[in-house]
Amino acid sequence: MQLSGSLNPTNFSTQWGDGSIADFTNATFVEPVALAGTIALADRARRAGQQVTVLRPKDVNVANYLARIGLGAEMERMGVSHDLPSVNARDLSAQLLELQKVQGEHGGEKVAALVADKLHANGTDPAVVEALHNAICETVGNIEFHAEVDGGYAVAQTINGRIIFAIADSGIGLRESLEKRQAVNDDSNAIELATVANISATGEVGRGQGLPETVSTSIAAGGVVHIASGVAIFRYEGDTVTKRTVDQPFEGTVIQVSLPA
Repeated sequence: MQLSGSLNPTNFSTQWGDGSIADFTNATFVEPVALAGTIALADRARRAGQQVTVLRPKDVNVANYLARIGLGAEMERMGVSHDLPSVNARDLSAQLLELQKVQGEHGGEKVAALVADKLHANGTDPAVVEALHNAICETVGNIEFHAEVDGGYAVAQTINGRIIFAIADSGIGLRESLEKRQAVNDDSNAIELATVANISATGEVGRGQGLPETVSTSIAAGGVVHIASGVAIFRYEGDTVTKRTVDQPFEGTVIQVSLPA
C-alpha cells in the first residue's frame, strides 16, 4: 500500500492492498479509518506468513502522530519492525483512543465510552447516546463470530470538533458471512443486508442489531458513516446513502464514524 495524501475513507479506499507493505512515506494526514484498516490488513498478511514492512512518513508531524496514536506499538505486538519515532505521550485519553486490538463481549467498551462522553458533552439526546454506546459494543462483540477472526482493531481521535472512530477486521467480509444464511448478490448487497436490523449470519431472530444500530444512531446524532467490505463502500449522511465500488477489495470489513463533538 502506497499511502499518500490525506488518508480519509475516500483516499484510503483507492490505496489499500494486501497489507504486506504499509508505505506512509507521502502521507500528509491520517484519519482513523487508515489506521484501523492498515493494521487489519497487516494482521491478514502476517497470518498468511508474509513479512510486513512499514515505511514512515516524510512529514515529521505525521510520523509523530502515527507513533502517538499507537501504530508502532501495535505493529510491534504483531511482530512487525518499523522506524516510527518514539514520543513522550501525554495523557490524552479524553481526546483519543490509541489504536488497539479489540476482542470479546466487552472489547468495544473503551471506544464506546469515549464516543458517549463526547456526545454527552455536546448535548446529544441521552437516549441516542446510550443506543450508540450499546451498538458499538455489540458491533465489536460480534467480530469474532461474523468475521471468523480472533478480534478486530479500533481507534478514535477528536479532530476539528468531531469525534471520529474506526473499527476494522481482516476476516471473511460481510458477503461471505451473510451467505451462510442469506442470498447475497454482491458486496454492495451484503452491506445493504448487514445494515438492516435482524439480518444476521446466525439466522437467529434478534441478532444482527449492532451494525444497523451503529449506522442509524450515528445518523441521528448528526454523524457520517462509511462502511467498506470487499469492493463496496457505502457512505451514510442524513437521508442520503452513497454507494460505490473500487478496484482493490478490502479483505474484511472497516467502518468509520464521524460525529460532532
